[in-house]
Amino acid sequence: MSEDQGATPLRYNQTGLRGRLARLLVEEATDEIDWPADLPFGTDTVVIIDDRPNPHHTLRVHPPDDPTRVALVVYDQLALCDDRPRMDPRRIELNRRHSREMGSLFARFLDAHPDVESEVHAAQTTPEQEDAWTAFSAELFARQQAERSALAAKIEAERR
Repeated sequence: MSEDQGATPLRYNQTGLRGRLARLLVEEATDEIDWPADLPFGTDTVVIIDDRPNPHHTLRVHPPDDPTRVALVVYDQLALCDDRPRMDPRRIELNRRHSREMGSLFARFLDAHPDVESEVHAAQTTPEQEDAWTAFSAELFARQQAERSALAAKIEAERR
C-alpha cells in the first residue's frame, strides 16, 4: 500500500461512506460474483454512493467525473482517500484574521451607510448598496487577496 499512503482500508461494518472519495486497491475492480465492475479503464478513484456495504459486500460507486456511471465494487477493494487534507495552520490564522477585519469593516460600512440593511434584518441589499460595499471594501479586499496569494506561494515553495 505504499502508493496508497493516506488511504484508510474499508471495513465491512463501516458507515458514513456516502459521498466519500475512495481509491481502488486492485487493478480491475469486481462485484460480489467476481464480474468486472462497470468502470472506465484506468479508473483509480471513485465516489462512494452508499453509506455502508450491502449484504452482498458491495458498494455502489461512480467515477468522480461521471456520476451517471454507477458500478458495484466489493468493499475490500476500496480504501478511503484522505479527501480532507489538513489546512496549513498559517492559512487558518490568516483566514480568521481576514474574517475579523472584514467583519469590522462591514460594521463601519453599516455605520456610514444607515440606509443599508444587514442580513440580520433579513433584507436584501440593492445593486447600488452592493456597489457601495464593493467600493468601500476594495482596498482591504485587495490587500487580503495579496496576502493569501503570497502565503499560497510560500507554502507551495516549501513543498518543492
